[in-house]
Order: sequence, then C-alpha cells, then structure tokens
Amino acid sequence: MEQQQNILSLTINNKVNEVIDLISKKEVDLNIQDVNGSTALMIASYFNHLEITKALIEGGAELDIQNKKGDTALMLASYFNYPENVEALIKGGANKNIKDNNGKTALDIAKKENNKKLIELLTN
Repeated sequence: MEQQQNILSLTINNKVNEVIDLISKKEVDLNIQDVNGSTALMIASYFNHLEITKALIEGGAELDIQNKKGDTALMLASYFNYPENVEALIKGGANKNIKDNNGKTALDIAKKENNKKLIELLTN
C-alpha cells in the first residue's frame, strides 16, 4: 500500500524519475485513487506535470477514470488550460465525450474558458 500512495505523492511533487522508476518496476497500481477519487494521471494533469502525464500514459494508466466530481484527467487539463497535457491525453486515447457530474465534457469546459487552442484540440 505504501508504494500505491507513494505514486500519488511523487506525482504531486513532480518527482519524474521516481515515478518513471515505479512505473518501470510494474509493482504499483497506476490507477489507485486518493480520497477524492483522483489518480496519479489526474494529479499530473491538474499540476501540468507533462513528463509524468506522458510516462503514466505510456505505462498503461487508464485515461478515463473519473473522480468524485466526475472529472477525468482530460477535463482537469482543459479546465486549467494545459494544452500540452490535453494533446498528450488525446493522443493517448482519452475519451473526449465523457461528462462530469454537471453534464460537461472537456470541450464544454474549454468553451466556457473561451480557450481557442483547447477547443481546436478537442474538436479535431
């Protein structure tokens, strides 16, 4: 369990090499959720830790898990205006059509923020 929580802590603190090491050992559940339902991928998207986002995607983390609010990693990257993270998640296969608990998709979030770059990424 310690390694499971460790990946969340390492992601929060942007410890890229340590996260990559854990992923490579395949001894950790990449989809473990914290008390709010957030995964390491969501945390990386929330804090714009692009290298960790990419490593988790390549390591096989599930892209479309939703937290207690219904947010996915893609929604969080959209809300906080992180186009590189959005692009990595889309290229990794994230579902653009999932809705949060308020019925909003990542595209709806980008439109609300009037973010043309994200709108373009999410509509192509």
